[in-house]
This record gives sequence, structure tokens and C-alpha cells, in this order.
Amino acid sequence: MDNALLAALSSYQELVNGNGRLRRLLQGWDRNLCICCKDTEQKFQVSFADSQVATVSIAEPNYDAYDISLEADNRELLDVFSGRKNPAQSYLRGSLHVYANDQDRVKLDAISLVLWGM
Repeated sequence: MDNALLAALSSYQELVNGNGRLRRLLQGWDRNLCICCKDTEQKFQVSFADSQVATVSIAEPNYDAYDISLEADNRELLDVFSGRKNPAQSYLRGSLHVYANDQDRVKLDAISLVLWGM
């Protein structure tokens, strides 16, 4: 298991939950995200509920009820969730794949913008 990515996701949770602007932005946006590492085949779950990141965990092996899936190599995901890389740029370069509807993509971009100014 990659403890570095899990730690980055936990830090992401703290940053999001500690930001009043994001709590307003996330109001009514309840989603389950699957963070999939293409090179290690590890999967993590990030759940948004009640205007915050409710849970960060290792994904259940047979759980398929995700609203959004993000796929990239482990290093790319680590850089995106730690704020070292702009997720929109990673997406445009093709190193991050986002499977979501347009509204959810905009919400993810807005979260990054508020957190890191990206």
C-alpha cells in the first residue's frame, strides 16, 4: 500500500474541510470518488458529503458505486493531491484521466482553484 498517497489524500481532506469558501462551494455536492493508481493498481475512495470531505479510505475491492473516477500513475496523483501539480494541466497533458460529468469536472477544478490558486 502507498502510504504517501493516502497521507496526501488525508491532508487534502484537512485542507478542504478547513476552508470556509470550500464548505460553501461543496454545499449539496455529495459524491464518491475513486482514485485509481494505474501503475500500482491501488484504489482509494474519497467521499464528499455534508459540504466537506467526509471520508478518505482504501477503496472496497468490489465497490462500483462511484460518481467520479480519477486515474493516473501514483506519482501524478501524489503531485495533484499535494498541490504540486495543477490537475487541469495534468488532464490536458493526458497524464490524468477524469471520468465525470461536466458539472462535476467544474466542481473539481473549482476546489483546486480555491485550495491552491490553480
